Amino acid sequence: MLFQGGDMIQTYHQRRSCGLSQTLPKYEPDKWSVSWGSAANAIASWSLAEQKIRIWDLNSGKCYEWFHQHLHDEDKFTKLRWGPDGKRIAAWSSSGKRVVVWEVETGKCQELEGQGNEVSDLSWGPDGRRIAGWSFFNGKVILWDFETGRRQELVAQEDGVSDLSWAPDGKRIAGCLLFGGKVLVWEVETGKRQDLEAQEEGVDAFSWGPDGKRIAGWPRSGGKVLVWEVETGRRHRELVWKDGGVMAVSWGPDGKRIAGWTGSGGKVLVWEVETGRLQQLEANEERVDSISWGPDGRRIVGWSGSGGKVWVWEVETGRRQELVICGEAGNEISWGRDGKSFFTFSASDCS
Repeated sequence: MLFQGGDMIQTYHQRRSCGLSQTLPKYEPDKWSVSWGSAANAIASWSLAEQKIRIWDLNSGKCYEWFHQHLHDEDKFTKLRWGPDGKRIAAWSSSGKRVVVWEVETGKCQELEGQGNEVSDLSWGPDGRRIAGWSFFNGKVILWDFETGRRQELVAQEDGVSDLSWAPDGKRIAGCLLFGGKVLVWEVETGKRQDLEAQEEGVDAFSWGPDGKRIAGWPRSGGKVLVWEVETGRRHRELVWKDGGVMAVSWGPDGKRIAGWTGSGGKVLVWEVETGRLQQLEANEERVDSISWGPDGRRIVGWSGSGGKVWVWEVETGRRQELVICGEAGNEISWGRDGKSFFTFSASDCS
C-alpha cells in the first residue's frame, strides 16, 4: 500500500514467541536500543547482532520477536519510541534513512521515507497520529502523518536542532537551536514560527509546561531557568540557582513546580514557578545524572549512571529512599502510569 509518492509503505513482520527471561547483549548504544512503554506496560528492545525487535509484555508475561524480510545485515535501528497509546513502536533506521513503525499486536509495519535526511531522534505527537524527526546536522524538522501519509518539513535555520518536543495538545512543536541560543516554536498546521529569545544567557534545552502555555529553558553553564509564555513570547519568570549550573529541568505534572539537578553537586532543586521559592533535595554529594517526576507529583526519582544508585524523594518532606542496582544504570527511567513502579536498565551483566 503506497501513500503520496511512496512516502509510506505498508509491510508485515513475522512474529514468534520468545522466553520472558531473555538476557540482552552487553549494552552498546550503537548496537542495540531499549525502551519502556508505560501505556502498554511492556519493554521493547532491538539488537543489531540479532536483527530482531523483542517485546516483553509484563501484563501477560509473554515475549515476542519480530523479523522482517526487508531488513539488511547493516540495518541499524536507533531510538525505539513507543506511541502514547502503547499500540505502536517507532524506530529510525540510520542506514536506511527511514522511520519504521510497528503495530504491537499484529506486527504490521509502515515505513516512512526520510528522503535522504538524517534524523537524530524521534518524537510522537500526543494524539499518536503523527511523529516528528529532527537532526543535529541540519535545520529541518520532519513531520509524518500516519492517516494521510502527509510529510511536512519545518525549517529552523542552517544550524541543527538539538531537542524537539510536542506541546501537550499537539498543536505546536518546539525545538532548541543548536548554536543560536533560542527556542523555536512552530504551529503544526500552518508552519508559522515564533522565536523565544534567551539573549545573553543562551539556551541548551527546554521543557513544555503541562498546560502547553509555558516553556522553561536553561543554559547548562549558568544557574538560571527561564520561563516564557508561549502565546506572547514574553519572559515570565527567572528561577535562580546561585551555586553553579543546572543540568536540566522537568515540570511537575500540575505545572506549579519545576525540578532540576546540579550534576556533580548531588542536589535536586525544586522551584515553585510563581514565587521562585527553592527547595533542595539531597543526594549526599553523589552525582545525579537525571530525574523524573512521578505521575501524581508527590515523588521524584533520580539516578546516577556511574554510581548504580536510584533515589526516590517525597517532594513535600524531602524524605529519600535509596535503591541500588547492579553495575551502571542505563540512561532512562520511566514511571508506570499508576505511579507505583518505574523502569530502568543496567549496562552490566546482572546474572
